[in-house]
Amino acid sequence: MLATGTLQVTLELSSRFYLYGYGLPFYHIVNGSRHLLFNSYSYFALDVGVLLVYFGILCIVAVTTSAYWMKRKERKIIEEKQRMKIKQRKYSIAIISK
Repeated sequence: MLATGTLQVTLELSSRFYLYGYGLPFYHIVNGSRHLLFNSYSYFALDVGVLLVYFGILCIVAVTTSAYWMKRKERKIIEEKQRMKIKQRKYSIAIISK
């Protein structure tokens, strides 16, 4: 909804609240496609640059998020193994003491 909320009225005719639409990738996709289809838009390099920056940021966020979750899962597995070892030691000590 955020990216396409300004489709009802163009950004130029919308209120100042909708100026965030200029920074979203959907705006640059539309303007880049206008350039490719009709050769009517002159800031094609800017549109491609903004889209590449968005893509790069999303890749960085995806990699860091997945690394965080993998390390978290690995820590949980290690902690579970340590708990199992402690339980096994307690159980073996209990058997030996009987």
